[in-house]
Amino acid sequence: MGQKWLDRPFTIELDGHFIVKCRIDARGAANGHRYKAHSGKREEAVVFELREGYLSSEGWYLGRDDSLPWIRFPERVIWVKERNKVHSCEYTMVADSPKFSTHGMLIHFIR
Repeated sequence: MGQKWLDRPFTIELDGHFIVKCRIDARGAANGHRYKAHSGKREEAVVFELREGYLSSEGWYLGRDDSLPWIRFPERVIWVKERNKVHSCEYTMVADSPKFSTHGMLIHFIR
């Protein structure tokens, strides 16, 4: 079983790209203030915390959109201000690196 707390700040890197701060745009605002996550360079990387199963940074939460029907396929992750708008997650350590999952499915950033 995975852990819902990580006792240190961290960044998330996928294939050499880092998840960066939320980009506020009209499309996300029109979609119930759900903003698509983006990747960028290391110097733009967001520093996360994992508390009670929620990935957060500077008052924003990152995760799979809970308004969509649950499917067992990769989905885009989004930024929101209210944590109840995303699924909680957990992690397991694999080779000294946390692997995050929601309901047993790995969380991946989809470009």
